[in-house]
Amino acid sequence: MSFTTAVCVFTLAAFQAPLLSYALRFSDLHTVEGWVQILSVQVLQFCLFAALVCILATIALWLMKTVVAVLFIVNAVALYFMLTYGIEIDRTMIGNILNTDQRETAELLHLSLLPYVLFLGIIPAVVVLAIKVQAPKRIWRLALALGAIGVLAA
Repeated sequence: MSFTTAVCVFTLAAFQAPLLSYALRFSDLHTVEGWVQILSVQVLQFCLFAALVCILATIALWLMKTVVAVLFIVNAVALYFMLTYGIEIDRTMIGNILNTDQRETAELLHLSLLPYVLFLGIIPAVVVLAIKVQAPKRIWRLALALGAIGVLAA
């Protein structure tokens, strides 16, 4: 449980900036509703990631750790492009990425990508893979996943 919490908190702290800044543009922080909206976005992100981590942990701990490590690296790259180029990554953008040839990809790579990938992707991924996780029984991992989904549904 503490592993899941730590991974979710790191994800919020490291990769949440573009979504949070987008949400802040449309929230009136002078009202309670605005603060509830921002808090809801944070809880949604936390619970979605917690549900994913717990479901993967129910299947296999090595699978959970591998997926979290890959997501850290992918999120670091996505964060770089969102902050550097001011883009929002949506379904259309993913389609464009998949249809990009190697020459176009090479033009987008820059040395300024390295700190993002290294400090927000690779180093945290290595830490996640190196940590020995002492997980509760599978039934409790599944119950945590269902609890996170229940919070989302509420």
